[in-house]
Amino acid sequence: MGTRRSDGQGFRDLAVMLPISAALLLMPPLIRIFATPGTLGGIPWIVVYIFAVWAAAILVAIAVARHAHQAPGGDPEARSDPTERR
Repeated sequence: MGTRRSDGQGFRDLAVMLPISAALLLMPPLIRIFATPGTLGGIPWIVVYIFAVWAAAILVAIAVARHAHQAPGGDPEARSDPTERR
């Protein structure tokens, strides 16, 4: 099994994968699954799916950003070069 890294690398990896996975979920092959004549409360399934993926991507991005900011090494000032003059 893999080990946990304390430098926040996992959150950065997740931040990179988030837009890729959201784009894949919004590709036509998956969207066509929900292109049915059915509705949910009068709203077509395709619209419900698109907005659900969009909202989930935003919520996951917020959670990742908060955890990446709180993770050790998440502070940009702490990662700056110590020999750099200010």
